[in-house]
Amino acid sequence: MKDFNFEYTNSQLGIKLSIICFSTFLFLLLTSVYTKDYIGIIPNLIIVFVIPFLIIWFNRNRIKIFGEASIGDGFVDFKTNEINRRVEFNKIESYLIQTNGGTFLRLILTDGFKIKITANANFCNTKNFNIFCECLEQNLCLYKSKSNIEIVKDKTFYEKKWLLYFLFIGTVILITLVFFILFYKNTFPTSAFMILGPLLALWGGYFNNKSKNKFKNK
Repeated sequence: MKDFNFEYTNSQLGIKLSIICFSTFLFLLLTSVYTKDYIGIIPNLIIVFVIPFLIIWFNRNRIKIFGEASIGDGFVDFKTNEINRRVEFNKIESYLIQTNGGTFLRLILTDGFKIKITANANFCNTKNFNIFCECLEQNLCLYKSKSNIEIVKDKTFYEKKWLLYFLFIGTVILITLVFFILFYKNTFPTSAFMILGPLLALWGGYFNNKSKNKFKNK
């Protein structure tokens, strides 16, 4: 049996803080219309962005929590704040391991119960959790080959077939619009950066996932 200790993210607290931060940001942004005349535009912008950041910063240690897991012959034991149970491999219907800005593990059991653990790289040291997930996947693959039991490996977001088509079409549309505006208005549309940023992030995640899969298959 192999034992693992790892850091992971308190997802419920993370969601609550995200809602609080977004609400605070929206409130400060709306009220800045009235307060900018008193304290100035730049101090207003600083307040709008800094206060939500400070909410996350002062709660960062509460978001990170510690868990344990053990992998044995045909089973895995979880000991976290939310889960304390043994899961037999033959009771696993499907699993998902996704690494992008951290590591996400999801197990769906045959009785419909779901186990979800996230280690966000912004708040946790994800190294040990990565090692645990890799070891778990190796043991699941070995168990499948020995027992001839079907355990489905769910595709990650970046492995979805439609994503490449979406990225390609989105990139073509963006480039076409930029050249169209440049040609007819002789000006670069600065609003394109709002679309370009997320698009580049998606392309980066897609190619990063491709390189990881090639490395695994070597």
